[in-house]
Amino acid sequence: AAPPPPRQTCTRSWAPPATAFVLSSELPSRGAVYSVFQNLDPRSNGQVVFSDFEEAGILVGMTHTQIQNLFKALDKAGKGYLTVRDWAAKDMEHRLQQFSRLYLRKTRGPSMKDIGAPEIDSLWTAMKMVVSKLSLKGSGRSIGHERVLQAFEFIDYDSNGSLDRDELLDAFHGLGINIKQEVLDDAVRLLDKDVSGNIDYYEFVQALFPTLRQGCQVGAL
Repeated sequence: AAPPPPRQTCTRSWAPPATAFVLSSELPSRGAVYSVFQNLDPRSNGQVVFSDFEEAGILVGMTHTQIQNLFKALDKAGKGYLTVRDWAAKDMEHRLQQFSRLYLRKTRGPSMKDIGAPEIDSLWTAMKMVVSKLSLKGSGRSIGHERVLQAFEFIDYDSNGSLDRDELLDAFHGLGINIKQEVLDDAVRLLDKDVSGNIDYYEFVQALFPTLRQGCQVGAL
């Protein structure tokens, strides 16, 4: 009798367990996925190193091999760390949404929302918080245009160069800033100078981060 054909094997990419999302099928927003990157970057230098990613992977129930494979898939250039642009890769969107959903449910509960964040009722306070959260702690707390551009591009999912009202709100939430509705109204009035209904990057930098053009430090606010 002829020998049986050799068994075919395949390598599967990581996917969450089937029972992981019983309580909710809701996917996290772009802002929520961005907030996970921020959480895994405790040094606030714009880089997620493997040890921090591994700790998060263990928290959500991944095996060491799954963690390594997902990190490698994200770090296509083999840098040894992840940047916001790695985190925003369109071909990794679904896997990162799954990962972020598990992580947020573990750290924030079933709602995946940062319910402990205070509700901000002043646009000026919200603006100062955004600047502080995007500061580079390893470089004198100064802010670079690149840092702001990365955050903007991440939230701007359709890559049309502008944020609409919902995306702007998501951007605030992604940075852990819970603003009241009237603050969002004030932000739109301030940022949408051409009354187009959208906020382009020029408006975003000019109005929300005026200190960038002057090279000011966070402490100067």
